[in-house]
Amino acid sequence: MQHMTNQNNKRVIKNATMLTIRMIIVTIVGLYTSRVVFAQLGDVNYGIYGVVGGILGFMSFLTSAMAGASSRFITYEIGRGEVESINEIFNASFLIHCGIALIILIVGETVGVWFLYNILSIPPERLNAAWWVFQFSVISSAVSITQIPYTAVLMAYEKMDIYAYMELLGVALKLVIVYLLSIAPFDKLIVYAFLLLIVSTIMALSYRFYCIRKFSVCKIRRIKNYGNIRKLLSFSMMDLYGNIGVTVNNQGLTYAINIFFGVVYNAAVGLANTINGMILSLTTTIAIAFKPQIVKQYAQGCIEAMETVMINSIKFTILAMALFAIPCAIEAEYIMQLWLGEVPFYSVEFLRILVIQSFIPVINNVCNAAIHANGNIKRLTFINGSIFMFMPVVIFLVFHFGADVLWGYGIEIIGIALIVAIATGIVKHLIPEFDTLKFARVIFSCIILITVSAIPAVVIHLSLSSSFSRLVLVVLSYGIILFLCAWTMILTPDNRAVLLNKTQTFLSKIRS
Repeated sequence: MQHMTNQNNKRVIKNATMLTIRMIIVTIVGLYTSRVVFAQLGDVNYGIYGVVGGILGFMSFLTSAMAGASSRFITYEIGRGEVESINEIFNASFLIHCGIALIILIVGETVGVWFLYNILSIPPERLNAAWWVFQFSVISSAVSITQIPYTAVLMAYEKMDIYAYMELLGVALKLVIVYLLSIAPFDKLIVYAFLLLIVSTIMALSYRFYCIRKFSVCKIRRIKNYGNIRKLLSFSMMDLYGNIGVTVNNQGLTYAINIFFGVVYNAAVGLANTINGMILSLTTTIAIAFKPQIVKQYAQGCIEAMETVMINSIKFTILAMALFAIPCAIEAEYIMQLWLGEVPFYSVEFLRILVIQSFIPVINNVCNAAIHANGNIKRLTFINGSIFMFMPVVIFLVFHFGADVLWGYGIEIIGIALIVAIATGIVKHLIPEFDTLKFARVIFSCIILITVSAIPAVVIHLSLSSSFSRLVLVVLSYGIILFLCAWTMILTPDNRAVLLNKTQTFLSKIRS
């Protein structure tokens, strides 16, 4: 058992390392491409794309629920070693996702178009361009939805190196977009949306081609057991309410800002979300490396091993996020200025609060993975969905009575923190062997460590004038102190041994 645990830990660390390297490259290129895109489009067009491109976000509750169900059941069957069952689950999932793609097309061309012309606050002279952006977004969403079962298989088999390579292909294609956008003789907003559609189609086909060639379970076959469709739909229906809540919350805040403050504020939020999204993607990719092991260990009845994976996931994701997020929050204004030249109104404030807020879902995602592994998600989805749906109502009310735009994000932080506390309690209820106090101690230890490590960086920030050298000092001082403190106080001897082993292997490959 100990040997198996060590092997699993090594696989997780290897996958996390691959995804981290990929994310660093994606972040560097993403900062460059988003800056050029913003410069080419301007704040109004950038805000329009963020709002219009997100109309179909209201339908994401369907895809989120089904993606969660597909990933859970495929990973669970792999943990049990049932190859034939994996193929049956895959085919049932693919059929359902094709149906969802059709629903997206129908709803998009009816309700979506009406919403575009009657609800959103868009300058009249840009409505035609907004219509084209919406059409390309509808098609792109449909293509991406049919890809979900293939990605679920790739993640379940823990082929993170392939996932990293595929995403790097996406980065290369986005560099091509930047070049084509700069020389485009037509409306740049329309051209940008069309090029993103082409990229999403190429990415979907690439994933599909690899999975079909490498995994026999991805072969499309006639469905023999329609009970798998009912099983997937039943699980996703339980998850649906929670996903509706998440969607209503995300889109509700976006459209509340649009209705009460306008597209310029949406552009500022979009830019802040670009940087924060890159930081959050780092932790998401690390969490992806841990999630399959949480489900597989539970499927095999290894609760202690599952708990260890959950704790390691919390450690590595929170600390990795802090390494990038805290210096970014401290130096938000200079980073925005260095990135864009002219800092848009309110973008610095949005960035700082988004960075702080993003630590909370990291914890929630780990708890959700354990609850989904158990399969009894009714309590989780009802509570989460209700809180997520209630938050936009409060946000609309406070905006209506004249509150500042940042109040919306303050309400978000309170609501998500409550959700995390409840999710931890649900894990303990469903899995009594789970040590809640040990889990909580690790979380609070990481938070205290992150906060204390930031003190020297804040002192440097306040003592020196704004400059690139100050940014470097803040990043280095925080990174070194955080690493030393984490190494001595947070990481276990096993964690250190695995990291040292992987570092030595990586360095030896470079030398050879």
